[in-house]
Amino acid sequence: MRLVVCSVNSARRSALRNAPLVSQIISVLPPNVHVLLLVNDRGAFRVAANPWPDRVSFVELPEDVPITIWPQDPFVVLSPKGGSVELLVSNHFERASDVQMAVAIASHLGWQYKKSTLSFEGGNIVSDGELVFVGADTIRYNTVHLGQPEHEVVEEFERQFGRTLYVVDRVPQVVAHIDLILTPLGGRVVALADSRWGARLAEQALAEDPGGVAAFERYCERMFLGHEDIAQVRNVEGGTIRSPTIVGRTSEAVAASLAIAPQLDRIAEEIRAAGYDVVRLPFLFPGPLITASAATSEESASGNFENGEEATGHDPDVDPPPAQPGYPYLSYNNVLLETNDGNDTVYLPQYGWPLFDDVARSTWQSNGFAVRAVPGFTTSAMYLGSLRCCVKVLSREHDYD
Repeated sequence: MRLVVCSVNSARRSALRNAPLVSQIISVLPPNVHVLLLVNDRGAFRVAANPWPDRVSFVELPEDVPITIWPQDPFVVLSPKGGSVELLVSNHFERASDVQMAVAIASHLGWQYKKSTLSFEGGNIVSDGELVFVGADTIRYNTVHLGQPEHEVVEEFERQFGRTLYVVDRVPQVVAHIDLILTPLGGRVVALADSRWGARLAEQALAEDPGGVAAFERYCERMFLGHEDIAQVRNVEGGTIRSPTIVGRTSEAVAASLAIAPQLDRIAEEIRAAGYDVVRLPFLFPGPLITASAATSEESASGNFENGEEATGHDPDVDPPPAQPGYPYLSYNNVLLETNDGNDTVYLPQYGWPLFDDVARSTWQSNGFAVRAVPGFTTSAMYLGSLRCCVKVLSREHDYD
């Protein structure tokens, strides 16, 4: 990786602020990676310490342009061999004003950007050197809204991306964004989430260490608003934002994980049939719907969910109802990858549940990856997003994305 972008929310603008998390991400990334920080409230931030003054740049958007912490979704980066980089922006993307991220980045870097005729979310698109994997909901959405047959939509994606498409899952998808469950590793190998494994780990913990499970649940609630001393905040309309109820809900996540396990197994079989090897990673899935204990959240109104109702392509006839913040998605597929001199590295989110975090690290290591752990993703995961969602790679030394 050579250049990445994150967006940073001000505590004056959003309950879901992420400045400490982005600081942590920057500290874990190698010092030769330059980081662009998108902000719309620059005055809210100060740089307390910067041992690498040349590697971080603020890119300011106007104060009246609301952005979320998820730069992965509104555009894709096209880097054709021998050609110039282009940012391709989704045709239809209603979450906050996130499409302005691409405009700001292109202006800052002197790159080109253009609006696609297709609608998509970057979290529902992952690629390797051969294929672009796209979630089935994205194809269906474009089929419905463009009035074109699916094969023509697939062909148009292939034309615009310059790569063969592989459509993952069926409609509606088992998980709204496939980057939570699928990671191409190169060499015709894919890592796929295994929710049966995640359920088994959680059941083991409930039986052997119920106190540890309860401690994790309490931690989720306590840190939801960014600090354990903050019990509630007010949104701009004067409503109250409180932490969702998490304590006692691990058993529900076990049941939801077991319910989707056959669908994930089917995806694994289909990908193997396409000529890929598949390795599995633990995944704890809390279900697509969380009780609306946090329904008064400012984030619900502003579309700050990574997979929320304001996101591109939410169609009640295609997608499941939008989720509210709640029990975290423990995904170890939503990662950053790089290869240097033949050595593979994964930047792996950590959620503060040692059993899951440790198993995930050892699984990646057993598959030949050096692991750089990135702590602090519990709250983001309660909004259905993780590391790849909030760090978009813009360029690599040898780029094929």
